[in-house]
Amino acid sequence: MKELIDQLYYIAYSPLVTPACLIANVKLPEYQSLTFEKNGQGLAAIMECTLDGKVVEFRYYFDEQDHLSRAISIDRATDHTKVIFDRAQEVKDLESRIVRNRMTGESAAV
Repeated sequence: MKELIDQLYYIAYSPLVTPACLIANVKLPEYQSLTFEKNGQGLAAIMECTLDGKVVEFRYYFDEQDHLSRAISIDRATDHTKVIFDRAQEVKDLESRIVRNRMTGESAAV
């Protein structure tokens, strides 16, 4: 149970990825560009890179404290969008696991 609570705290309060981390990453050879835009809740970062010969766009959404809220990838060739990370959903999922474990009285397996 303690492991789940620690995970919940980490997901809820850690920045995980910051805009500064993305700036450092764009220097790597597979990355082509990084742009930032302001949105109503903070910043949006759009990063383009090449993975296995495919151009992929990553969009990172940060809150006002520069904590990652959500990240998605978009395959430029197919326009296929995939959610990589959603903080609100991750918190909700961990809370549900904690409640289920409390109800069943089992220790949490991580």
